[in-house]
Amino acid sequence: MKQTTLTIALGLFAMAAMSAGVMAREDKAAKETTLSGTLVCIGCTLNKEHGAKAQCSVYGHQHGLRTADGKIYTFLENDQSKDLRAGKSKDEDNLHGKKVEVTGTVFPKTQIIDVTSYKLVK
Repeated sequence: MKQTTLTIALGLFAMAAMSAGVMAREDKAAKETTLSGTLVCIGCTLNKEHGAKAQCSVYGHQHGLRTADGKIYTFLENDQSKDLRAGKSKDEDNLHGKKVEVTGTVFPKTQIIDVTSYKLVK
């Protein structure tokens, strides 16, 4: 009898743990969102504000999105983020320092955006 009760209890515990795992994954699912901010060179910004050892003059400027709360989001490399990462586009010679609105997926526990589109904000 004790063995059966223990087996049932362990089975229920395992089912509850699996259910909690599924719910946790659903809560942390990546969601498409739109963020607004200013396009900044990540290396130059971190160098100026925190003394980072960035070498943008050697390796090039890598841009990210600085939001109003001060967070800097990086862009996942894809065709839609190419102009943002470089800080320039064929339509706008220089995007650096410009206000932009970026739509894409921000992944859980990151500040990384998988860009689907962006537009300049006037």
